[in-house]
Amino acid sequence: MGRHDPSPHRSDLVIRPRLRRTLAGRLCPNAILDGERRFDDVAAGRFAIVTSTEPPATQRADIERRGAVLVTAEPGGELHQWLRTGGARVAIVRPDGTVLSAGRQLPACH
Repeated sequence: MGRHDPSPHRSDLVIRPRLRRTLAGRLCPNAILDGERRFDDVAAGRFAIVTSTEPPATQRADIERRGAVLVTAEPGGELHQWLRTGGARVAIVRPDGTVLSAGRQLPACH
């Protein structure tokens, strides 16, 4: 079953700035990540942090402790290009594959 892009409006389920185009509300591509597995298989129904920059070990541990998965967008890969095209370095992807928010920095987790 394929995913479609309903592009939800700004709400508590999608955090989108009013005056700037963003990836928020769009579907994350179901890209091949390691030559075999696709994004959906790696995320496995969890929140995912897609990032083009490697976070510090403490932030990585916090992401994992919260039950999310960290996906590093490799240079030249589909997810890296998707982030770049969207003007972002990081995207928080909901379990349904829709981007909750996107930006230049990974938000601090408290």
